[in-house]
Parts: sequence; C-alpha cells; structure tokens
Amino acid sequence: MTPDESRRAAKAGLFAAVLGADCGGGVPASSPRALLLSGEVPANLAELAPDDAEHDAPETEACAGSADMDPLLHVAVASPRALAALLDRTPDADLRDPIGKTPLMVAAQHDLVDSARLLLAHKAEVNTTTFAKTDGYTRNGLAHDARSPLMYAAASGSLVMIRLLLDAGADPYQADSKGARAIDYLLGYGPVEANRRLTAKERLQAAAWLF
Repeated sequence: MTPDESRRAAKAGLFAAVLGADCGGGVPASSPRALLLSGEVPANLAELAPDDAEHDAPETEACAGSADMDPLLHVAVASPRALAALLDRTPDADLRDPIGKTPLMVAAQHDLVDSARLLLAHKAEVNTTTFAKTDGYTRNGLAHDARSPLMYAAASGSLVMIRLLLDAGADPYQADSKGARAIDYLLGYGPVEANRRLTAKERLQAAAWLF
C-alpha cells in the first residue's frame, strides 16, 4: 500500500478496534468517535460526557448491540486537544472499558505520546491493570490478563513511550496473570509477537531498561 492508503487503513482498523463491529461498511460522518479518531475535535465536545459509552451516531449505536463502545475518553486519546478538554471535566483519568483497559493503556498501545503525557499529568495510574479471569464477572466474560500500560508499550510502543512510563514510576517487574512481564511483551515471549515498531537495536535498549 502507499503511505496514504496505509494511513486510511490504519484509521479504519482503529475505528473497528474501538467499536468492535461492522458499521454497515462505512464510518458515519456524524460520529464523535470517528472525528476523534481522525484527530479532530467534535463541535459538540462540551456537551459530551467523558465517561459516555452509549451515545453516538445511530450507525455506531447499532454496532454497540454486538460490541460495547469504549468510554469517550478512551477514544479521545487520538485527539490530544479533545483529550485535554475532556480531562478538565472529569476527576477520573482512569475510566475503564469492559475489559478494564484505561485511556493510558490505549495511549501506550498506539504510541500516542502526547496523550500519554496529558493523562499522566492528570494523575493517571501507571501500574493499574486490565481485568483478569480471577477478577470475577465482566460483561460477555471478557478479561485481559491483568496487563499494565508498560506491557502495552513494550509490545507496540516506541522507546519514547516506554521511557515515559518508566520515568513516571511504571514497574518493569510487574507480571500479568500468566506470569509475563513487560520484557516478555517486548521480545515476543508473552502473548504477542515482538515489538515491531522498534529496530533490533532499539529493542536491545528497551530490554536493558526492562530487565
């Protein structure tokens, strides 16, 4: 694919990941979430609740019948200006989605460094984890192995993101529910393949930080 085609595919993939379902083959133009994923600020942002996980364009709401929508704050990590505005209106920078993921985890997973800095400045917890099977009931039985923001960053983030979280107090020795640490996520010994964003040399540097 050309770089432009890759960017369009990445946006479509991120939209699908956030909404979790097919929205009739197209992204609804009136969707605040679609605008946020494009890096824009919806005109009605001041009317939207940071923890809203129910309201959007009709097509998007229809999708939510088969897959939960994330809280709006999670989606806003793609738009730092919108994220900053929403953070100013919520005391909780760690709003959770159905598997326990927080906005900082989303930022770490997608290497959105500016958004991660904003979240940390608003006291986002750096060592919190997603839910695990042992946490009891989650909707549809979903759980995600007690992964931390640093694990997400190690799996797919840049050196800048990994260093940012470590400097904020992320624990490199924290393990998920299967015993995997951030270094395992980095090198492909955990539940995902080795970090493909980093070069071999950069992975060595990150491994030295995480070991």
